[in-house]
Amino acid sequence: MEDTLKLMLYEITLLRKQAEHTNQRLEGMNSHLEGMDSRLDDVNLRLEGMDSRLEGVDSRLEVMNSRLEVMDTRLGDMDSRFDTVDERLESMDRRMDRVDFRLEALDVKLDQFHIENIEADNKLMAGLQSVNDRLDFHRKKLIENEEEIHLIKRQLKQQ
Repeated sequence: MEDTLKLMLYEITLLRKQAEHTNQRLEGMNSHLEGMDSRLDDVNLRLEGMDSRLEGVDSRLEVMNSRLEVMDTRLGDMDSRFDTVDERLESMDRRMDRVDFRLEALDVKLDQFHIENIEADNKLMAGLQSVNDRLDFHRKKLIENEEEIHLIKRQLKQQ
């Protein structure tokens, strides 16, 4: 029995050593876990800082998004206005084409009237020339008649 007791004592000693070793390992693990817990706290603080910065970025993005929507609306309005201006310009272009066409037609008529006026002027000039020729003829006749009357008057006075 003594041997059994010694054996049991030996086993108890071994168990104590193992318990001590396990206890030391647990203390090391506990220390290691405390370090990890501290590191997790640091990471958590950093995450909270990142979260608050992310919220700031998110709110800035919301502001930028609303500004972008305003700009998009303004661009849409401007695009609509450009379409209206473009339509008005096309309408004016068509009207200018009609005016050009009418001006060309008037220019053709004016050229025709000018030609007709030149022809009429030429006819009038020819008619005036004929009248001038007749007037010259009658003037000569009048001068001859006056000279003849003057001669007759002289002859009558001399007799």
